[in-house]
Amino acid sequence: MNQKYEMLNEFVTRLLQEKGILEGQDPEVQKQLRLDLYERVEDRLNAAILRELPEDELKTFEKKLEAGNDKELQEYLREKIPDLDQVLAAELVNFRAIYLNA
Repeated sequence: MNQKYEMLNEFVTRLLQEKGILEGQDPEVQKQLRLDLYERVEDRLNAAILRELPEDELKTFEKKLEAGNDKELQEYLREKIPDLDQVLAAELVNFRAIYLNA
């Protein structure tokens, strides 16, 4: 299991616990709730990356994404978005605030 998946999975589980949604749910329902929320978080992070990435880099980004080499993609993104960690952290904080207050 890669580090990104583990981190996002932990984030999603904490959010669901804080919201109190998992309590009393069937294990299959819990699994689906985690999956749905994971996909929403991942979509928000991807949107944040696309907002920060220079427009002239989108084709290169798409090629690297399709190549499936996570390490190379991370290096590329860190080169093109120097404050990538801060961008992603801010997006997670915003998502958490919106989700818990909804």
